[in-house]
Amino acid sequence: GTLLSFFGASGLAISLVSKGVIVNLIGSLTLYLTQPFTLGDWIQTADGDLDGWVQSMGPYHTVLMRWDRRPVYIPNSRFVNTQIINASRMTNRRILMDVPVRFADLDKIDTILYDITELITNHRAVDPEMHRLVRLRKIGAHAA
Repeated sequence: GTLLSFFGASGLAISLVSKGVIVNLIGSLTLYLTQPFTLGDWIQTADGDLDGWVQSMGPYHTVLMRWDRRPVYIPNSRFVNTQIINASRMTNRRILMDVPVRFADLDKIDTILYDITELITNHRAVDPEMHRLVRLRKIGAHAA
């Protein structure tokens, strides 16, 4: 009886431990087959929980170097159920910029908006196929 319960408990412990190992191996196989990122890529999760550069990829975990230079060790199983944004594969980048304008210059706002529009329209690094929008969004406290 004691021997049987020992083997039963041992079998349960091994199955619980091996479940995590198997799930991580499946995760690494999924990463290998789909290749959503590679070493050196800047990746993020859609929920914003992870953000950094891929330092290494192993059979059980991936190491991500965060912006503050602290490594994060992520079990590969997490990537199976998480949406990954690979920012390294972007072809274009959106820039949103608020430019403060003083109340004294509000009468010149049409000229200011025109000049900014001309600058981004004629800049060679701005993709002409992409949408460009320059507008007055609000008058804030900084305008005083």
